[in-house]
Amino acid sequence: MNKIDRDLIAYPNAAVTWDAEKREYNSERPSIAPFIRSYIDAGIKYIGGCCHVDPNQIRTMRDITDEYRPSERS
Repeated sequence: MNKIDRDLIAYPNAAVTWDAEKREYNSERPSIAPFIRSYIDAGIKYIGGCCHVDPNQIRTMRDITDEYRPSERS
């Protein structure tokens, strides 16, 4: 596999599904955490949120990315 010499970006949606019978999006949201971890492990440098991503999911993204930050030395 060739290395990519560019910064990579992930901009996932909330993975909600459309219920055509009810004509609405399903309110159940799968955890975004495993996706964020896999993006970081794959070398993604920038992560955002797209369609139907809510503030709680953004907070989860932030919490996970903070886990990967090098700790600051005193």
